[in-house]
Amino acid sequence: MTMRFPVEALWPPLFSGFIFLVLAGCGGSSDDATTPVAGSCDSSQKAVATASFTELYTNVFGPQCGACHGAGTNTGTVGGPSMKTADSFYAEVVGKKGTDYPDWDTYQKNREGCLTYDLINKGSAAKSVVTSILDSSVSLTGCTVKYHLDAPQSVCITAGNLSKLKEWMNAGASR
Repeated sequence: MTMRFPVEALWPPLFSGFIFLVLAGCGGSSDDATTPVAGSCDSSQKAVATASFTELYTNVFGPQCGACHGAGTNTGTVGGPSMKTADSFYAEVVGKKGTDYPDWDTYQKNREGCLTYDLINKGSAAKSVVTSILDSSVSLTGCTVKYHLDAPQSVCITAGNLSKLKEWMNAGASR
């Protein structure tokens, strides 16, 4: 005589196990929503903890801007401010206007409406060219910029670091 196992007896434990797996995969902790995806901007850029120049330069500007903006680059930024070191970045960008760089050919020809705005305004992120190139919600009257988040620049700035950048500018952009 052959014993037959009743398959129907497996349904309740299988079904409850399936429901458990589905529910365990949903939601999760609130930390899951902020976990960056590998290779994304969020995972490649260290978060700026305080709105300070040192942290912003070390974690955002230094790693990304100096490669294109500064002596020895061949990217159309010749004659513009150098962003290769923290000292040169601060001295040549903070409180400086496009008119301070008359030999910056590509800027003079393509950003005429931006020439009278500060690259980084000490006291107003909303009046800074740097903010307008990193945040499409910021526009300067008469100034048309190329967003650096798009190729070929493809600058990476997380939403949190952009917020810290604006906070630093609005607080006076001190060194």
